[in-house]
Amino acid sequence: MSHELIIHQPQLKQSSTGSRIEVKLESPVGHFDLFFDIQGAELRDSVTPFVALCVPLAMTRGWNIRCEQPISERLMEASHTIQDIIQFFRPHTQRIRIDVPTQVEPVSEGRTAASFFSGGVDSYYTYLKHQHRITRLIFGWGFDIKLNQESFAQLVQDQMQQVADELGVGLIRVKTNIREFSDPIIHWRDLHGAILGGTASLLSKELDTVYIASSQHYGDLFPWGSHPILDHHWSTEAVQVINDGCESKRHEKLALVITNEVAMRRLRVCFNNKYDRYNCNRCEKCYRTKVALYALGALERCQTFKPDIDLKHMSELRYGNNGNVVRANMENVELLQMRRPDPAVQRALKLAMRRPSWIKTAKQMLRKHFPKTVVEGKPLKVG
Repeated sequence: MSHELIIHQPQLKQSSTGSRIEVKLESPVGHFDLFFDIQGAELRDSVTPFVALCVPLAMTRGWNIRCEQPISERLMEASHTIQDIIQFFRPHTQRIRIDVPTQVEPVSEGRTAASFFSGGVDSYYTYLKHQHRITRLIFGWGFDIKLNQESFAQLVQDQMQQVADELGVGLIRVKTNIREFSDPIIHWRDLHGAILGGTASLLSKELDTVYIASSQHYGDLFPWGSHPILDHHWSTEAVQVINDGCESKRHEKLALVITNEVAMRRLRVCFNNKYDRYNCNRCEKCYRTKVALYALGALERCQTFKPDIDLKHMSELRYGNNGNVVRANMENVELLQMRRPDPAVQRALKLAMRRPSWIKTAKQMLRKHFPKTVVEGKPLKVG
């Protein structure tokens, strides 16, 4: 069996509502018809975006990448460094060969800047920091919101359109089925940066700069699919991809975000996506944000959260063996001490940080007793 991922020539289709670009992926596990639907921007008819987003995926399986159409010369040169970084982050990955012709991608005048936008703290911070440059926001359906979550996706898209209208910028809507192909192969945390970089290249006919809002701080970096040492390598001759916001901790970002009334009406941080709720008001991330808002004196102003903190519920959350979550909540402990000392809230938060997550514990046990390939392997259903 061939160990190649073959990327065929993309097909661009126009409609009254937007554009669709499709490409057939031919891999050792079958064929897959990948698509991106775009509203609010013209697409670049190029294979470059698809090669970019396939690199981490192919490295996970040891598949060489081949296509006959040329890709960005700049991206091809960066691909060696990209593979160095991915291998450092995930030692189980394999270096691959990328057999493609290259070209200098053409650049047109009059293009503008945009930022990926999910409605969260990081997204608002990056927009507010660069609002003098950013003319459009980019929202993706098929990224953290799955394709089958139609009613929830519509709810969030409507909110994002309201945000764009109220901020006076445009909204680019992206819809893709990439995760139907990628999820059985690679965890989203390791792939999303490449997806965002590839999407930026796809939109480079109208955009010369695309910001990716970072969820990390320079003082606490860890391996992740979107990262300040990685994201800019997805740039091409036509578009500069910038990882933004690592200079500020989450509560420092929030201190800027709460100055914006649009954000206070439409802030979205929850990735549980349960019961079609904009924010579930129950999960760790919702409570982490609520506690920070409370410490900053802004919880009652934020219309997407209930204005109370259920101390019993928070104390029963389980953060204990998730290092990243504990570190993030330690910032809230320090913030409470500095800005709004509240022994009851601090006590409940510390209890949650001492309680181990059952799911995390179960995963750790599986990794200990079973090979990684068995634990994470899933059958891939492709047509």
